[in-house]
Amino acid sequence: MKKAFIQVPSMRSQHCQLRVEDGIKKLGNTQHLELKSGIVEIDFQNQSQLDKVQQEIVDLGYTVIAAHVQDDTNPSEKTYQFKTNINCSGCVARVQPFLAEATGVCHWGVDIHNTDKILTVHSDGISEQEIMSTVERAGFKIEPLKK
Repeated sequence: MKKAFIQVPSMRSQHCQLRVEDGIKKLGNTQHLELKSGIVEIDFQNQSQLDKVQQEIVDLGYTVIAAHVQDDTNPSEKTYQFKTNINCSGCVARVQPFLAEATGVCHWGVDIHNTDKILTVHSDGISEQEIMSTVERAGFKIEPLKK
């Protein structure tokens, strides 16, 4: 089983997330499915299954920007989580170009419904400090999430 993170920037609200979740579940064969603001995380068995999920998202009227398949054999891939003040879809749109330009960011998402406004960044080489500097340049507060 492989894990994919599909970037769907227009899927921000809970309504949109539920709509996408229902569409994907109708396809069947989903063992793990998690939706966050702008990100669909799914376990899949083969490329054909992943392609069907992405097509379903497009058929529902959303744009798929990219799908990153997690490579458990790559030691440079890390996941970082931060507490931020990125609290609405407008804020997410404001930080998006900064994170899109940052080298080493595979994909990211913000849980704007969580009281701590959790930013999750899946890294392929960018450091925790570089992520924090990037988000601060966009005008937001950020601190590592204490585990």
